[in-house]
Amino acid sequence: MDVFAARLREARRQAKLSQKELAEAIGASRSSIARWERSDDEPSARTVWALALHLGVSARWLLGMRDTPIRPTFPTQEEEALLAAYRQLSPSAREALLETVESSLQADKAAHRHAKAKG
Repeated sequence: MDVFAARLREARRQAKLSQKELAEAIGASRSSIARWERSDDEPSARTVWALALHLGVSARWLLGMRDTPIRPTFPTQEEEALLAAYRQLSPSAREALLETVESSLQADKAAHRHAKAKG
């Protein structure tokens, strides 16, 4: 099995998707996914890109050009709304918000360490 086939199967399983579910998500057939995972066929460059985006890995990783599956991240609607709101704040309000976030992060880390120590 070549690198692409092995990584495609690994990424699909990690995403907890069946071959059929992945195929439907990218507009391919289940048999195409199966052929790619067996190294019987190769997808087009455009399809590799679609697979990578849907599976949350880089196309370079899928193709064996990178050792770690750098996962592209896209902001959720909630994150986009937070960023839009942040951009509307005055500089002093932004600074106050960042201080609050930093304080919350420190409290969250401390609570996580405490729970892990108990655990």
